[in-house]
Amino acid sequence: MSKQKSSSTWGTIFIVVLIFLVILIVRGCNSVVQHFSEGSVEEQGQIVLKFEKQVNEIDKGLSELGKEVAEELKNFSIEAIPNLELIEEAERQYRVAANQIKDIDIPRGLTTERESDLKGIQEDFEHSYTFKSNAMWRLSNFYSKGELEDIEEMNTDTALAQDNLLDAVTGMVTLKKELGVLDVDATTKKKTK
Repeated sequence: MSKQKSSSTWGTIFIVVLIFLVILIVRGCNSVVQHFSEGSVEEQGQIVLKFEKQVNEIDKGLSELGKEVAEELKNFSIEAIPNLELIEEAERQYRVAANQIKDIDIPRGLTTERESDLKGIQEDFEHSYTFKSNAMWRLSNFYSKGELEDIEEMNTDTALAQDNLLDAVTGMVTLKKELGVLDVDATTKKKTK
């Protein structure tokens, strides 16, 4: 009877050890796969630069609109009604920009940490445009409904947009510095200062 208990115990221990070894092997394989799927530091830098270029293209498409809105709101007062068509167009365009940034694909090749950092930067850029859109909506809503609360919320949304933009730009500079690519002219692939 004790021989059966002993072999049963050893059999259980053997199965537990075997399962533990299988888990270690699978984790090791995953680490190897991740190591080989990560690009070199230069390749990772190019991924970050490509992402930055895509964000900049979206931003450049809105620069003229942003200037027009800034000019329209330069002497903002509650009594003076701004061009509401321009404000509503800005709201729509900023919302579209937020969605375009959200849809930028981050390719494989970054380390897990850098991919997470770049996704955080992407979210900050997206949130910045979302808050800009919300601010324009609140301004338009203020003039149509006359509620002062909308002006307070517009100021909050504007501040949040700036905070998110600052976080995104700071994160981008930090990531690029970590990868050793501050500014690269893609046509010559030479670092510029």
